Amino acid sequence: MKLLRARIENFRLLKEVELEFSTDTDRNLSVIRAANESGKTTLLTALQWGLFGDKALPGRGKNFRHSPLDASSGEAKSVTVSVEIDYVMSDLDSGDTIYRLTRSMTETVKGGDWKKGRTDVCLFQLKPTGADPMPNPDAHINSYLPEELREVFFTDGDRALSFVEGARDDQKERVEGAIRSLLGLGVMEKAHGDVHEVELGLNRKIKREAGNRNDLKEVSERLVSLQEEIPQLEKKINSLEKSRLRFEDLEQEADRKLSDALRKGNRTELEKQRQTAIRGRESAEKDATQAARDHANLFKSEFLGKHLLAEPFKKAKEILDGLHRQGKIPSQTIPVLEDRLNQPTCICGEHLDPKGQDGQKRRRHIQHLIDESRNSDEIQRKVTELFYSAQDLLKPVAGHPWIDEYNDVQARRQRARRRFKEHGEAERATEAKIADLPDVDIQQLRDSRGHYRKQHRDAQSQEMRLTQQLESKRRDVKDAEKERKKLLDQDEQGQKLDAELEVARDLQDILINALETMKTRELKKVSDHMNALFLEMIGADVSQRAIITRAEITEAFRIVVFGKYEQPLDPSQDLNGASRRALTIAFILALTKVSEVEAPNVIDTPLGMTSGYVKTSILQLASQQSSQLILFLTHDEIKGCEEILDKYAGRVYTLTNPAHYPRILVNDPGVDDTRVLLCACNYRQHCGICERRETVSLENSDFDTPDMTMEA
Repeated sequence: MKLLRARIENFRLLKEVELEFSTDTDRNLSVIRAANESGKTTLLTALQWGLFGDKALPGRGKNFRHSPLDASSGEAKSVTVSVEIDYVMSDLDSGDTIYRLTRSMTETVKGGDWKKGRTDVCLFQLKPTGADPMPNPDAHINSYLPEELREVFFTDGDRALSFVEGARDDQKERVEGAIRSLLGLGVMEKAHGDVHEVELGLNRKIKREAGNRNDLKEVSERLVSLQEEIPQLEKKINSLEKSRLRFEDLEQEADRKLSDALRKGNRTELEKQRQTAIRGRESAEKDATQAARDHANLFKSEFLGKHLLAEPFKKAKEILDGLHRQGKIPSQTIPVLEDRLNQPTCICGEHLDPKGQDGQKRRRHIQHLIDESRNSDEIQRKVTELFYSAQDLLKPVAGHPWIDEYNDVQARRQRARRRFKEHGEAERATEAKIADLPDVDIQQLRDSRGHYRKQHRDAQSQEMRLTQQLESKRRDVKDAEKERKKLLDQDEQGQKLDAELEVARDLQDILINALETMKTRELKKVSDHMNALFLEMIGADVSQRAIITRAEITEAFRIVVFGKYEQPLDPSQDLNGASRRALTIAFILALTKVSEVEAPNVIDTPLGMTSGYVKTSILQLASQQSSQLILFLTHDEIKGCEEILDKYAGRVYTLTNPAHYPRILVNDPGVDDTRVLLCACNYRQHCGICERRETVSLENSDFDTPDMTMEA
């Protein structure tokens, strides 16, 4: 199938739009250029509604309004919404056949209220002689473009990321659904199921016709029971696999939330840190107070006096030492003289006889000396005491002990102040973190993670147990079939039934082998082609420097990526936006190519989040790999890709929203209602309708620019 033309009327913003699509083999690309809010997504939705009906709409059309939002503001009005699509089907025998599909409905609208009418679908085969109506339009479309493949061929660039993003069971389901439909796995599985039912029927027939042969009846009953149990087991295993993946995702999500919360701060741990900071601050405050006391006491110390009076003390010591050398210190005069008065002779050798005139004279002189000594005794005593008591005080000071003590206590005060400041800042910072913490219970997150981990492991254990049971029952089936064959070979009727069973088993084997081939060889083809496209799109090399080395689709229908040393990478977590977009488009293109289904790839905003090499590579490879490519591109997506578009684009249109005038559009489109306008301008052109301003004009801004000047 290739799209030729689409005409859309009154589908929301698209009140009257008609486009033709390129079917040229060499220039197979059609481009609809449109800025944001200019109808790209609406056009994609309209095309899907035209082909698939309401099931292609958000919520399957339940609360979806088709008609323009400004269709009626007064009296109730009936609005006819229609999408007309021409497409061509190619066949080697009959050649090209052109069809026209028309889907229309009438909505009654009044203000913001609307009511759906009946939807009409018509299909015509266009011939040179006229248009022949075709029966069952939806069945005709579904045979060539199944509804389950809608999101493969009609892709919103962001929604398509769900092939590699989101819950893993959802990813698996979407990838598996697309692969099954395009490779025909569903048809093969249905055929396998039909043959299985034939075999079951034959086995029941053998059971009924066994007559008195209890051994044949017993083995047939056992086989019927086993063949009924096996599909139930397979269904349970599939359900458990989904549960396991879901619980594993929930466990990982809980673990991420816990990690994020712990990075932001554990409330309990932060409170411990705050208390530690408080104790440190209080200890530093005590040390600072004690150091201040010691600092004050230094100014009362003997050391300070010694340092300040060092020179006067030196002079005083010299005087006292001189008096000591002179014998004036200590003072012993009075005791010596009094002792002489009690002796017959003086120190000088003269006699001191009180009866003699000379002795009396000498004794009077000694007494005079004693009296004079007593008058100066107080001064002598004080000088003597000073001499002996000040010996330690007057000793020369070695080094500068007071300065050393002062420096030490000053350093202690500084350390205490620094610790006080640091612990105070830590306390305030911790309090700020606690205040900024979300209302998250760390323990609850741990409990949730443990709960999901347990459910994940329980589901895994049950899955393994049931898988073992399944394998055991399959072995039992083979053993029972061998036993039944021996019993059937004993008579002619049994041999006939066995021959019919043999045919059914052969058909089953053929279908099973075909399915395995599809799941292995064909799936590997898709995987290999996707990998080659993906690596080329992101410009990955095969050297050791490459961050991403390969991508593949597993037998469990999951898209996985590997980095250096075969390290698995989670596409939704470990790849950037551009790589995820490239991986998704590579998967879609590979699946389309390998399936050999000829259908258009219609992609809205395929190059979002990409730039440079990746953007141009995606565009070029998509143009080369698709049989017909229709892209809805923004102006920014087109920048840098003009040369590729020159080579591959056969049709180009521009959609413009008149509501963007006057801020974005240069010219007044002259339209008062709500709609988008279509012009034939390409990516290198603009006209009076689509000419745009690419930058913001500050002069025409309604907002004042804030004064960002900061005072010094």
